[in-house]
Amino acid sequence: MDDLSTVRAQEYEETFNELLQAARRLDRLRRLSGGAVDAHGTAAMHALEFAAAILWPVVPPGTPLPDSGTTRHGRSS
Repeated sequence: MDDLSTVRAQEYEETFNELLQAARRLDRLRRLSGGAVDAHGTAAMHALEFAAAILWPVVPPGTPLPDSGTTRHGRSS
């Protein structure tokens, strides 16, 4: 079995990626017609991005970000 620090790092990495994936989903859902955005969806997206940013220092070095065509924080450029 892996030691505790390895398991912990793997779990943080998985959580980090899940947070960014959820932020990307919200980014797509929050867009309204006419270029407007839903305030609740936008706030939730930013909260998830913030949570992922907090985890960034504990994600193992060299961990690739999910290949999504988005910025580090999950938004389309």
